[in-house]
Order: sequence, then C-alpha cells, then structure tokens
Amino acid sequence: MVQTRDNALSVREVPGKGLGVYATSDLSKGTRILAQKPTIALKAHQPLVDAWRIFQTLSPTKQRHFKTLHGAANHRKMNDLLRSCDEHGIRDRDEAAHVMDIYNTNAFETDRKGNAVSAVFQKTARINHSCVPNAEATYNKRLGRQVVHVTRDVKAGDEITVSYTRPIERTAVRQRHLEDHYGFSCDCLECDDDEEFAAEGAERREHMVNLNEMLEAYNDGADCAVVKTAEEAVETTEKLIGLMGEEGLFGKDVGRLHWDIGSHYEALKRCKDARKHYDLALEVYALCCGADHPLVEKLDLKLAKLR
Repeated sequence: MVQTRDNALSVREVPGKGLGVYATSDLSKGTRILAQKPTIALKAHQPLVDAWRIFQTLSPTKQRHFKTLHGAANHRKMNDLLRSCDEHGIRDRDEAAHVMDIYNTNAFETDRKGNAVSAVFQKTARINHSCVPNAEATYNKRLGRQVVHVTRDVKAGDEITVSYTRPIERTAVRQRHLEDHYGFSCDCLECDDDEEFAAEGAERREHMVNLNEMLEAYNDGADCAVVKTAEEAVETTEKLIGLMGEEGLFGKDVGRLHWDIGSHYEALKRCKDARKHYDLALEVYALCCGADHPLVEKLDLKLAKLR
C-alpha cells in the first residue's frame, strides 16, 4: 500500500494568489501527498446545475469549505449561470450560481468506473498552478480517489504546484487557457517576460509542440506526416523527452512518450530496446501515479510478456 504524506502539507496565504499548499517537511520525488475522494462529481451527460443539487446534500462543514474555493466566472459567464438557475426553477439563484462557478473553475476531468466524469477534489483545488510544476494529480480508478505525487524533490517551505494546462503547449495558448478558464495570468518563471528562462522556455515549448504534432501526424497515418518510419518516430520522441527534461517537466507525459518508444521498438522486433523504454515508462508512472495505479499493472504485464 502506498503511503500518503498529507500530514506534510499546510495551507497558507500566497502573495497575490490567495491560498496555496506548502510542504512542511522535505519530500522526495514520487511521494504521494494526497489521496482524495471527490466532493462533487458529475458524469458527462449531467447538467452543471446538478452540482448545486449535490452541494445541498453535503454536510454544513463540507459546504462551508467548498464555498471558500475560487470561482473565476466573469460577468457574462455569471449571467449565463444565473439564467440556467432560472430555467431550472432554483430559488437561491445567487448561491447556486456561485457554487456552479466554483465547480466549473475547480473540476478535474477524470474517469470513474468507466464513465466520463468531472469532479472537484477539495484539497487538490487548493494547489496553485505553475507551468513548471513540482507535483501531478492523477485519478486512480482502483482506489476511487485522486492521488497527487511530487514529481521532484521538494524542500520544507516550498509551495506545491500542479499544471492546469497541457505541458506540451505554446506559452500564448497556455496563457489564454488560464485566463479564459481560471481568470488569471500566469507569472511563473516560465511566463515572466523579464526572465531569460521564460524566453528560452517559450522557444523550447514551441519546439516541443512542433515535435508533438509531427508524432501525432505519424501515429494518425496522415499523408502529410514528416515522420515516416518507426526509427524516425523513436528519434523524434527522444528529442521531445530531452526538451521536456530541459524545461524541468516530469510527469505522465514523459511516461507516455517512453511507452510510445517501447511500442515502436516492439514493432521493429527490437525487444531489448522495447523493454528498456517500457521499464522507463514504468518508473515514471510509479513515481507520478503510484505503484498501485492500473497503468503500472498494465506495464508490468506487458514487460512480463517480453521477458
């Protein structure tokens, strides 16, 4: 059983950001810091107004805690929420719209019991964003919980951060997503115009996006694909992994890329090379998702067949 170090966290004020989550002791890479059941969860077909109905079934304490989370709706979006409340005959329309806004802002996409689901996990929702995060949140279907692991060594007093956007994305696209969905502009080192690292990072991210698009075209069998062979796909993927390392990015995406390389080598009948990258993928997933994650078991089975 994977140990959870949630007692090594504290919530406190972050200058200019409201509340945030901090490590109260040193945490080694791969440490699980949270494992939570959702406070409110909606299936894909459920209307947002159902978040308000579920909210009303929570205990007064859970309701109070939920309402302390950030809601990012602008005037237009809030009017849309209020209109939805009116259409569903909700009397407490202002409070309901506020709850729906909080849900919209803080929900993570997940998959529970084979159904597409979004959910708010109270403690994870307190973790602020960084484009170069030191933690990653993943839903573990076997546990029925969202788990959060630190993706590099963290010192006591460091703020815990996750990424609210896709890591392999251009700076302008990340910023637009953050502003539209969460109502803020990122000012991390990766996004600070005054920092040399930001300029270098923007160039690396652009290169990463281009490489990723080349790989997607190859995997889709597109006629316009620049990458034509499995060998070229391996080389391109290794370049992408290298750029992610230069950016300080480590997470499930790195595991996925190693898995892809393993698949390419397996197709080429180069089993030794395939095992090497499946092993690397296994290591990444175990660190970022936990040894009890279904992906780890799936990779274990794949490796067993290759031995």
